Amino acid sequence: MRLLTATAALIAVLCAGCPPIERRTNGTGGAMTPANLKEGQAEMLRGEYEKAERTFRAARESGGARAAYWHGRALAALGHYKEAREALDAAAAAMSEADPQRLDALLWAADCAYWYADWKDAAARYQMLLGGHAGALPRTRVMLRLSRSLMRSGRWDSARAVCGRLLRTAPTAEVTEAARAGLLFCEMRRYVIQAAAFSKKSAAEKMAEALRSQGLDARIHTWRTPERTVHQVWIGEFSDYRDAVRELSRVRARERLQDAVVRP
Repeated sequence: MRLLTATAALIAVLCAGCPPIERRTNGTGGAMTPANLKEGQAEMLRGEYEKAERTFRAARESGGARAAYWHGRALAALGHYKEAREALDAAAAAMSEADPQRLDALLWAADCAYWYADWKDAAARYQMLLGGHAGALPRTRVMLRLSRSLMRSGRWDSARAVCGRLLRTAPTAEVTEAARAGLLFCEMRRYVIQAAAFSKKSAAEKMAEALRSQGLDARIHTWRTPERTVHQVWIGEFSDYRDAVRELSRVRARERLQDAVVRP
């Protein structure tokens, strides 16, 4: 039985990190020196994020936008997204409009809001970036995350508009598929739990039947693209994203479906 993840391509697009803009000098007059900047960056490259966080935190005590920026990056690597957002906001506020790293800080702050599941804040930040810095952004990635932030905060009409623009300008088949899926959920105005996805319908039917026998509202949704057909096993419909996430936790614990996800 070949198990497929229908959203693998979208996840790959959404989870792509923003590349760092490396600098050896503090163009904003902060206290971080090239030596401790290099030390902290080396620690991050080795995956020593806790050490890097301490290095950059100590540098922040003397001030400096570069120290705040890299401290935010280290906090994000540790999964401390709320604190990272605050550090990156502080860095952006201390940088001049002409500083190219300011845009990088703003984008990382928006991504931290996204990873922290603060969908309203993430959407507002992505919209601000698209409105003021569209030409310098990884536009497709930002629009994909904006669309999902809007959907997860229940702003279906706004999300539909973004997905429509993505569909018209999609540079790849993966983005086209993501935009089409977004439009589908904007039409439904509901969230679902996707338990799994299969290339063979018989396998999907077998899982759905097993889930129904456990009292779950399971059904099959068939997703077709020019390249493939995938049979997704969906559970329930939810009008509030938070309710879907709570039910997902129960489904994972009870049915041992660790790969189940909430969509969109």
